[in-house]
Amino acid sequence: MKKLTLSVILISILLSSCDFDLGSDPVDQNKIPELPPLTTEGKNTLGCLVNGKVWVAKVPINLSGDVAFQMGYDSITGHFGINSLWESQDYSIHQRLGFESYINNLIVGNYKLYRNPAFPDFIDKIWKSYWVKSNLLNQINIHYINKEKKIISGTFEFTVIDTINADTIKITDGRFDGRY
Repeated sequence: MKKLTLSVILISILLSSCDFDLGSDPVDQNKIPELPPLTTEGKNTLGCLVNGKVWVAKVPINLSGDVAFQMGYDSITGHFGINSLWESQDYSIHQRLGFESYINNLIVGNYKLYRNPAFPDFIDKIWKSYWVKSNLLNQINIHYINKEKKIISGTFEFTVIDTINADTIKITDGRFDGRY
């Protein structure tokens, strides 16, 4: 048993010092990004316009465990949240977009987005953080729910603010389709 443990530790150290090349990103870096279509199939997609520019949740193939899209719903509290990430192969783009709401009884409709002071709603490459601006119309519209397959699809729109510099970012034409 001692030899097995020592072997596992040795292999782990050797592998952690290797520089893995997983090949090129299967997404063409020169292709102009497009918003994903509005779907209701649980495809785990998210896209929007950030100050008028296309923003799509995607990450290159990696060993870090980063995922492009995560969605959660707690049926007891009604808490609903989305966390998404956009990273380019060369890390020239590294942004996070997330938002939260409360959706009681999980029904189709419009819901207000809530500001969680512990988690910024938008983070750019230099870790500049933005939060949902509470005095504006910030909403999520749930278009489709399938409780058996745990699918929620909808649209969103909101404005976020950097509370230090009062810089704002407008997020429009947002759409998502995912499993919780």
